[in-house]
Amino acid sequence: MVAGPIERPQNLIHQFYVVHVFDYGRITSGLKLMAWGLFKKAVIADRLAWVVNLVYGEPARFGGPVLGLATVFFAFQIYYDFSGYSDIAIGSARVMGFTLRRNFDSPYQSQSTAEFWRRWHMSLSTWFRDYVFRPTKDALSRPEGGDGTRARPHIFAVYALSVALTFVLSGLWHGANWTFVVWGGLNGAYLILAGATAPLRTRVRSVVGLDRHPAGSRAVRIGTTFALITFSWIFFRARTFHEAGLVCGGLFTGWGAVLTPGGVANTFRGVGLTIAAAGVAGAILVETVQVLQRRVDVAALVNAQPWWARWSLYYAGMASLYFLYANEGQFIYFQF
Repeated sequence: MVAGPIERPQNLIHQFYVVHVFDYGRITSGLKLMAWGLFKKAVIADRLAWVVNLVYGEPARFGGPVLGLATVFFAFQIYYDFSGYSDIAIGSARVMGFTLRRNFDSPYQSQSTAEFWRRWHMSLSTWFRDYVFRPTKDALSRPEGGDGTRARPHIFAVYALSVALTFVLSGLWHGANWTFVVWGGLNGAYLILAGATAPLRTRVRSVVGLDRHPAGSRAVRIGTTFALITFSWIFFRARTFHEAGLVCGGLFTGWGAVLTPGGVANTFRGVGLTIAAAGVAGAILVETVQVLQRRVDVAALVNAQPWWARWSLYYAGMASLYFLYANEGQFIYFQF
């Protein structure tokens, strides 16, 4: 109820008045989704958290390579922590006969920040869209006085103000801390600048020839979007502006040491990469599955395999949970 998915009443309330009977297929489907979510949380997110907590606990100790790696790790930590929680919530509801909406849709495969926010925490994003952005945009679009005698505001100015207000409020929703406000404002600025520079960016892609290489163009857009979103996570993760400043400033230091003999080993010694290795491998696995999911129904594909293949996969998954389980605390979104 407090962490989502945030369900609309017209989609949920009527389900409380339906008799839910035992259904083997529905129950096993829900249990598999719960196990998948637990894998994301306990094997991936909590192992990446070990590095993130160490580095962000004392950011002044580390240079750019370590701070950059920890920031990327946090981007995946918060994603797998929250999407893992959502899978467990949706799966447990499914076991009991309730259908909840999907909350994440491979957000780090987005080609723009606008697309990212259509794929990230979709139940909250659509709530802010419907109850903050659209009403604000409609109110600002009316001529002053409402009698039609005054000129209407500029369309892009209305859009920019509506986006800025929506994302600042989104930051405040996460906590009464200025770091959250900056995080929200920064993501709002991304969308505003994207709208303002769209013609210029289209022309640049045409001039440099990216339009002739769709795969390369897509890779550039995904990489740029990931870099922008990951940078904004610094302010979400840092406890204070001072710590966020240390991370941002430290990102530009210490890169020369990596190029020296033994520099890579010395730079990352003591950071806990061995502990995080299973989390990195798990993240690669999940992202691969998500890429496949956009082409085929992975669950249906698994169900179509012989029983011995399916149960081998299930046992492998449960074994990974048993041997690689890491407990770094409660779900991140329980604190908001």
